[in-house]
Amino acid sequence: MLSSLHIENIALIKTLSLEHDSGFCVFTGETGAGKSIIIDAINMLCGARSDRELIRTGEQYALVEGAFGGFSDDTLKTMTELELEPDEDGIIFLSRKLSLDGRAISKINGRTVPASRLRGAAERLICIHGQQDTRMLSDADSFIKLLDRFIDNREATDEYYKAYKQYTDIKHELNSVKVDEDEKVRRADYLSYRISEIENARLKVEEEEKLNEQKTRLLNAKKIVTGCSSAYNALYGAENKSASILVDTAYREVSSLLTVLPELNELAQKLKSIKYEIEDISETVVKYIDEDTGTIGARLDKIEERLYVIQDIKRKYGGSIEVTLENCEKMKTELQQIENADEYLAKLKSQLTEAEKIMIEKAVVLTAIRKEGAVSLAARIKYELEFLDMGKLQFVVEVSEKQPAPDGFDTVRFLVSTNIGEPPKPIEKIASGGELSRIMLSIMSVLSQSDSAGTIIFDEIDTGISGKTSRKIGIKLKGLTMSATPLQIICVTHSAQIAALADCHLRITKEEKDGRTYTYVNELDKEARIEELSRIIGGLNVSERIRAAAEELLEQTD
Repeated sequence: MLSSLHIENIALIKTLSLEHDSGFCVFTGETGAGKSIIIDAINMLCGARSDRELIRTGEQYALVEGAFGGFSDDTLKTMTELELEPDEDGIIFLSRKLSLDGRAISKINGRTVPASRLRGAAERLICIHGQQDTRMLSDADSFIKLLDRFIDNREATDEYYKAYKQYTDIKHELNSVKVDEDEKVRRADYLSYRISEIENARLKVEEEEKLNEQKTRLLNAKKIVTGCSSAYNALYGAENKSASILVDTAYREVSSLLTVLPELNELAQKLKSIKYEIEDISETVVKYIDEDTGTIGARLDKIEERLYVIQDIKRKYGGSIEVTLENCEKMKTELQQIENADEYLAKLKSQLTEAEKIMIEKAVVLTAIRKEGAVSLAARIKYELEFLDMGKLQFVVEVSEKQPAPDGFDTVRFLVSTNIGEPPKPIEKIASGGELSRIMLSIMSVLSQSDSAGTIIFDEIDTGISGKTSRKIGIKLKGLTMSATPLQIICVTHSAQIAALADCHLRITKEEKDGRTYTYVNELDKEARIEELSRIIGGLNVSERIRAAAEELLEQTD
């Protein structure tokens, strides 16, 4: 459940911290006081896309933090699968910060995570149902999602989708291979020419680099010969004046003094080492003196010709030797497929037949699960509708066949008949606004009992419903907190009948201070609840009779 909520700099809220208990909690307040702001904040916490316009004017960021605890075994199992663990106090912390530059930072237990991971965790912890959910009943595509959510048939849908994707991938490959014979001949000739041109160039990955090194050396051949000759003469070649002779003389002179100055031994050894290094350098340098400068022009022409071939092939086929060779292999593969098209085509057809068989098998299983679940869902919703004074309404969840699609072979429709003797028809064409609200609440009530989330928020789902039915809605919501798997229910409402049933009543108010508007939330004691219920019932004119009615309404829940 959501045990605490902290909000900073969202719309009219400067800072707000709430502590939540398990049970049934309601938010009430006048229109425009900020009830929707709190819902927006919770949506932001759950990873919903949030506009920077949400940030309070004059502030640099908006922040929402939530602490969740009291997890069921199923939720803990799901969290473990998501590699999320509560802290030592059994709490999972979610936070989301939105900056003016539009950048959002999501965190779980203090560690920054992608928004998608935050959403995945939030879906297991909290579920929000609002007025917009009623619009789902006008969207035929949403019915199959609602049914699947009730059944919780993720394993069957995942297995079907894998089979469907395998089938469609093979079918796409098969269609790409099915080209007309003339086109195959033209394509084969085209590929053969390009492959031959690349292979005739005999490209090697490091060849170009080595050729450029040779080119640079040949262009500087005379400079190299002159420089190396001078270096060799200075080191070894010049009579009496070369570095080698001079160092050798110094070595012999120092060595002759070792009997009287033994401490010069280290210096003598250094001179001996220098002499050997000079000889090694001389042997290396002399190798560059024998360069045949007379053939430099011819050798350069040969290198230039080879570099031109390499550059031309690179320009045509990839931009680099590596990519050109990779493209050549791809063309060989394609040419082989064309040359063996009939055999490959037969292989693909066989694979497609097998993939289609598996897909149909998985679809049949999924359809059977949905049809069985549809009967159960319809019965559960019908039971809820009876409690909400719609016992005469017929409600049918129809599962019919459609062409293969990513979600299966099934079309799901919700059918209703609001009049005895009339056949059920699509819900979006029959039900009125008030009926849709009660139907949606019944659906959400059933789904809430199937949800793994420990906290369910109902945002003004009772709009357009009043009187006895509102009271029953409140009883139904409170009942969810006392079921076999109790839920934390948070409800934003304008109904006194619902608010009076709450275990915790929070009032949202809007006040002006120092030229700015602020939204506040206060938990109400019994007397304050009577005043708030009186306001909801009577509006601006609260009489003693209305106050007495509010007190009586509250006492009926004790």
